Formats: sequence, C-alpha cells, structure tokens
Amino acid sequence: MDRRRTCDLRAHGRESSMMDMKACAAIVERDADTGLYVGGVPGVPGAHSQGETLDDPQGNLREVIELLIEDGEMRTESEFVGVQQVLRRSLIRAAMGRRRDR
Repeated sequence: MDRRRTCDLRAHGRESSMMDMKACAAIVERDADTGLYVGGVPGVPGAHSQGETLDDPQGNLREVIELLIEDGEMRTESEFVGVQQVLRRSLIRAAMGRRRDR
C-alpha cells in the first residue's frame, strides 16, 4: 500500500485486526457550539468520532477503524497529503517588512 495513504495497513479483509494496522492520520477539531472534540480520518468513509477530551476521539477512532476492518469495509477514497497553514497576504507583507527593517 502506498505510504501516503491516510491509513497504512498491512492487510485487508475479515481476518485483519488492529494488529495489522500501523497508523492512520486523523484530523481533530474542537466544535465551537458543543465544545466537543470531533475527529475523523480523511478519505475513510465512516471513520469519525467525538468526545469530551482530546483523547476520546483517538480511542474511539481506533475502535471505528477496527470495526471497519473486521467488517471488511475498510477502504480509503483519497490520499492524505498534509496540512498547510494559510496566511493572508497582508500578514505576509507585514512579516517581510519587519525582516527588511532589521
């Protein structure tokens, strides 16, 4: 399996278990309305969870992924590439101006 996939699995199918899973990248955000931590694995349908602590989604996502593998429904639909920070141009110009002033 391509290492750049969201989840790097050694095996697929019903006989697979959590022992076959090496790693999955999850995105966790804090919901502004509820205050809950909401997590999901990009590109993996059904792999999302929430909880009151930052650890809750991680543990819950492990269980979700295990169930998806056991049910033979674990699939990735896209490739997780990474996270980028996006800055407004005015902030970039201001930062560049400060560098020139030094």
